[in-house]
Amino acid sequence: MAWPEASGLAPRGAFGHLAATPRSHDLGFDDRGDETCRHTLVGVYEDPPISGLPADPGEPAVGATPPTTVSWPPVAAPAVEPPVAQASTPPPAPSYAAPPPDTNPPLAPPPFESVPSGTPPPRFRTPARLTLVFVVVALIAGFGVTTLILNATDSTKKNAASTTPSTAAPAPTAPPTTVPADPHAGALSALIVNQTDVPLGYRVQLQAGGSDFVRGTTLDLCNGTYKSESLRTARRQVVVLDAQDTQVFSTEAVLYKTPDAAAQALKELRTVAAKCPNRPVTSPVGEPTAVTRFLAAPDAAWPHAAGVTRVAFDFTVASQGQTIRSTAVYLWRGRALLALYFPSSQGDQVAIQDKTTIPKIDAIFEARLSALPVADVK
Repeated sequence: MAWPEASGLAPRGAFGHLAATPRSHDLGFDDRGDETCRHTLVGVYEDPPISGLPADPGEPAVGATPPTTVSWPPVAAPAVEPPVAQASTPPPAPSYAAPPPDTNPPLAPPPFESVPSGTPPPRFRTPARLTLVFVVVALIAGFGVTTLILNATDSTKKNAASTTPSTAAPAPTAPPTTVPADPHAGALSALIVNQTDVPLGYRVQLQAGGSDFVRGTTLDLCNGTYKSESLRTARRQVVVLDAQDTQVFSTEAVLYKTPDAAAQALKELRTVAAKCPNRPVTSPVGEPTAVTRFLAAPDAAWPHAAGVTRVAFDFTVASQGQTIRSTAVYLWRGRALLALYFPSSQGDQVAIQDKTTIPKIDAIFEARLSALPVADVK
């Protein structure tokens, strides 16, 4: 129970200078007098004065006997309310009691710790540990914020790129390096040499770039320039290799845009050969510089296939310290041109369908070109 100090009943100090029990004081004559007037007052003892301090004005000096005042007839003391009844159990003796509980609300825990209700306050952390915790939290928070910013920036750029039309002019595109395939290009396989044409131990394979009619070269005799190269629409060149991978024969079949374009190619061959200089000529297509000399035409006594025009060249090529004599035969019909390349003009050739001479081998391919359907050559 709380003791109201204003009532004069509560202890006024931790040392118990004031008694909590009412006392009676005798006012009047002392025991030596005949008459005594006893008045009972309820009061409390004041703290004893402290020696050495000056007395307040109007108060007797410390140690002096207060004067006794007597009034006669005695004046009736004012009515005093009886003291409040105290509990039957006296209050405990004053002692060094624990201070009253703090009524202030407890401080909130740090934001990074959650203290459940009813648990003891967190242990004291040293500044070093607190600093480490704050550094870790700051690093994590900084990483998270940086990630969010980068993601937002990247997303913004992507959204802007997807929603904002580009005002820059489109980059120029290179011209196409190929043209649509000729619908009759498949017919060329029936003209060229095939694996079934050669004996065992030889193989037929497509030459590197042998199907490229845009960049691949067909006509390069005497390292001349041939405008008809740009008029080709299909090309297929294969080579025959022996067991030592030496080229011993080759055929090349070409389709041009029109029969006139193919005729132009044949005419250019004749013109270049007739005007080939007797000196080194630089190749316009990257072949070695060479000196080409033409000999008499070899096909004067060869038979002809129906509908096929033939131009044959026997020539030597001197380049890089070597001189080689070769034979090239060109067969023309409609849009098709078929070339036969013999690395050597003399002696037997690799057997093509058991034929080993150039005239007889030529006759085999002239027959193939003559038998090609008209639709493929017109």
